[in-house]
Amino acid sequence: MPCRVLFSKELNAAMLRQYDCRYLVTKDSGKAGGFEEKIQAATECGAIPVIIGRPVQEKGISVKNATYAARESWIPADTTCSSPGNWNGKQGNIDDSGQ
Repeated sequence: MPCRVLFSKELNAAMLRQYDCRYLVTKDSGKAGGFEEKIQAATECGAIPVIIGRPVQEKGISVKNATYAARESWIPADTTCSSPGNWNGKQGNIDDSGQ
């Protein structure tokens, strides 16, 4: 499926000129978001591009793995849980004593 650019370089440049923009603030939206066209238009019009980058991939664990780890650590061994909030069997109390 081809990538669809919403605004051409020409349309971006026309808007920058119409509003006499000195800066173009945009996120790094990639090809699908017309990022290249925005930067080309800003360069053509003498506007300074201010680019908001994509988030850095953070290290961590998934919600599923965190839920599993929490259940293993905090739910008493004689308690079974088929899904969050759906307790089967004896429901234990969790305290802050670490036991």
